[in-house]
Amino acid sequence: MSKLESPGDGHRPVALITGAGGGIGRALCAHLGDEYELVACDRSQENLHALASELRTSRIAHHLRAFDLSDSEECRATIDWIARDLGRLDVLVNNAGAWHHERFLDSTDEHWREVLEVNVVAAARLARLASTLLQRSSRARIVNVSSKNAFLGEYGWSSYDVSKAALTALTRSLAIELAEIGILVNAIAPGVVETESNQDLLDDPAASSAIRRRTPLGRFCQPEEVAQAVRYLCSPELGFATGSTLLLDGGFLAGEQPYGSVGSEGNDSRLSGGMEVTQ
Repeated sequence: MSKLESPGDGHRPVALITGAGGGIGRALCAHLGDEYELVACDRSQENLHALASELRTSRIAHHLRAFDLSDSEECRATIDWIARDLGRLDVLVNNAGAWHHERFLDSTDEHWREVLEVNVVAAARLARLASTLLQRSSRARIVNVSSKNAFLGEYGWSSYDVSKAALTALTRSLAIELAEIGILVNAIAPGVVETESNQDLLDDPAASSAIRRRTPLGRFCQPEEVAQAVRYLCSPELGFATGSTLLLDGGFLAGEQPYGSVGSEGNDSRLSGGMEVTQ
């Protein structure tokens, strides 16, 4: 495990963000960094070096930790370091994610273990380890970054779908158990987010067009929108929300768009405007 630091003044609330070197993670750091001293974690040292440059430019107080979330000892060491060196933790954002895009019949036990370990087990582990510190805060929050796939099956994404459904269920369970020690636990469930990890999909004209057509708002989610939602769930003013999952899917799960064309005023061209009564 290695670290890069630009410490704060020791008086600001502290937020721990996993998967901080990815597109959503960088947006989280940018949006939370003006209010929190950040502990930004990622498995990739290269990603962390790039993030460090961005955070220094923005003059955001930060501590960057490179380690593998599937290693329980490294997770414990990170929480112990926060307790020893920073003395507080106010927010945990379980943002790191893993996936294998493959047919179910081609999947392997190893791939399933990898996805579930990062997306579910590591999230639960960090929540458990961090709770002792979090409960000391008057604004303790855990936010899990789930997915719209928690609520539907998608071809080629079986292990990912299951892991995000489990993470959403974990959010509800933790909300019930941690309420007694003052920790609020919520999740966000974005649709397809316009990040580097989704670049293959974004560059596929047929696939990206199909998703936009299926999404009532007609576009992809932006990383900044995810970060703003997380910041909202962490705000002190939102003190009575726990166990909830906020959808950021542009209406994807609300229902199907009409199969016919939609006119400029939002009217389905197949509809005559008359009324039909059947007996």
